[in-house]
Parts: sequence; C-alpha cells; structure tokens
Amino acid sequence: MPSGANVLRIALARAKVMNDEKDIDLNQIFKYYEDSKLKIYQGETSRCISEILLNIDDRHMSEAEQWVRKAIEVDKRNGMMWELGRAHDFYAELLKRKGDLPGAKEKLSKAIEIYGECGADGWLKKAQEDLAELQKPTRKRTKQTKG
Repeated sequence: MPSGANVLRIALARAKVMNDEKDIDLNQIFKYYEDSKLKIYQGETSRCISEILLNIDDRHMSEAEQWVRKAIEVDKRNGMMWELGRAHDFYAELLKRKGDLPGAKEKLSKAIEIYGECGADGWLKKAQEDLAELQKPTRKRTKQTKG
C-alpha cells in the first residue's frame, strides 16, 4: 500500500520535527502527500503537514494554517469525524500560538462537540481541560508603587 507508506513517512517527519530535528525535506513531504491516493488519509496527512510546518520554524505559520484548513475540509467531506475533531483541536493550538485566543476557544469548542458525537472520550476530556485552561482569567502584572 504505497499510500499507507506515504502516510507513515509524513508521520515520521512530524515525529522528527517534534524532537527538534529540523533537517526535513519539505518538498519530499509534499510529494508524499501528492502521491497518496486514498481519501481515508487525506485529512490526517494534511494535519501532519500542518504540524510539521508549524513546528519546523516560525516562517511557515500561514502555510501551516492553510494545511489545517485543508484537513478540516477533507475530513468533513470524507466523513472522518475523529480526524475532523483532531484537526479542529490542532487548529486551536495553532491559533493559540498566533495569539488568537477567541479563535482557539472556538476551535476547541468545535473539537469538543465532534469528540462527543463520535465517542472519543479521552480526546473529549483532554480538549475540555485545554478549553478550561484557555478560559482562565489572565492576570495582568501591575507595577507596585512604594508607599
């Protein structure tokens, strides 16, 4: 199954990037994606590519966002509900890194809804915890004056 092998190659590159190995050939990753023909893998590979781009350096954030949006689109179209939840969950992380906390909360809420619908209890609990953390009020530091 060449498509399955390509998914694993992309996932391996993702694992390397997450372990701070930055020597990844992005052109080869994109070729693996193009060579994968099975719809079942489209969302997962799109999300993995997004994760690679987000974590390889700071210059690929907009491209990472395009790939996670693609993952959401194809997972929705292909009825891959758990993968759709994971894509929304990851999109929340991307938005959090961008400083878009309202957007991150919205995406986490969507992931929670999807995880609940498809019975992904462990993922549901984790997303609920992440959302609760985002909803905690942030304290602004103020200068203390000597009195």
